[in-house]
Amino acid sequence: MGEDKTATTSATSTTSLNLTYAGGPIGVQFAYQVEDSLSPNDKKFTRLGGSYNFGMATAKVVYGKAANMGNVDGADADDWQFGLDYPVSSALTVSGSYAQSTDNVKAGDFKRKGFGLAAAYTLSKRTFLYGGFESNTTTKDNTPDQKTNILAVGVQHRF
Repeated sequence: MGEDKTATTSATSTTSLNLTYAGGPIGVQFAYQVEDSLSPNDKKFTRLGGSYNFGMATAKVVYGKAANMGNVDGADADDWQFGLDYPVSSALTVSGSYAQSTDNVKAGDFKRKGFGLAAAYTLSKRTFLYGGFESNTTTKDNTPDQKTNILAVGVQHRF
């Protein structure tokens, strides 16, 4: 909205578009965002995703591209992810996914890959329990790999 424009703030405006289609077992999503900046290299984000419900499980896939990260021309990232939701019962759904990302930046190429496992257990129409584990590895030439593991549990209640 422009309330934080200063000489050190790089983003001057953001424009986003999101389109979603859901019909029968098929879902498709498209998103695009441009962050206009004071530099000539605006950040741009594009995402395309799809899902298909096979009845016994739902497969999901997403491809994304980020351009001019840090407002640097040619500092781009490509990523993709695929996953599966499997309803074990009417109350319990387990999910798994794998993702990979490659960054092309002037300081060197980065590669990230990881996986996630999660479960959601429905207690009522408005409340469910969830838990998940995520493991990521970041690789950059001539540096040790960075590994991150995250464990999360929680309760969501909708008022």
